[in-house]
Amino acid sequence: MTKINLNNVQVTPYKNKVTLVVEKGEFLAISGEHKKVLLEIIVGLREIESGTYHLDYHRNETKDLDDLSAMRQEKIGYVPYEMYLLPSMTFIQNIEMPYYFQSSASRMDATKHQRLEQQCRLFGVQSLLANKASTLTYAQQRYMVILRALLNSPAILVLDEPFKGLNDEEITSIIRFLRLLKNDGVTIIIGLSDEHLMTQCDRHYTIDFIEKNAEAN
Repeated sequence: MTKINLNNVQVTPYKNKVTLVVEKGEFLAISGEHKKVLLEIIVGLREIESGTYHLDYHRNETKDLDDLSAMRQEKIGYVPYEMYLLPSMTFIQNIEMPYYFQSSASRMDATKHQRLEQQCRLFGVQSLLANKASTLTYAQQRYMVILRALLNSPAILVLDEPFKGLNDEEITSIIRFLRLLKNDGVTIIIGLSDEHLMTQCDRHYTIDFIEKNAEAN
């Protein structure tokens, strides 16, 4: 079953168009100078100038970033390279941050808590939940933001360079966890620059956009 279908998608300020099909449960590596641009198209952070984007049965031709944001929250978990965390809050509070400042009626329900606890056990971080983010290692902070992206049980998880700055053991820990998600039917899309790590994925796609005014220079 196809999860993502980009057909001749074009975004400003680039002139080339992108066609990409990603299947349900696929583990895809995306590389190239402009891989982040493609990741932002997939997660709905970039408006589409032309072409079509199908996500499941949702056809995205909107110019409204609010609509794109709603789609992303429903279907996609996104882990940008930059880690956004509050140092004075604990590991678990940072994971629950999207709900932390909401009214009690809209906070995490028991089902989400149970699923989060299970994922923390799979990741081997249950002993860190009460630790402040400022005391965590870089790798532990990386684990934390990955878990946060999974709060709403997304069908697709998109990560930008999740392995940078990590040692082999830490990388293996993340890959093992991502494969467990893949086995559960989650589609994994990773922006990577390390060719060796691309071999851990099912498929590799390279993207290099060309700016519209490039030929004039």
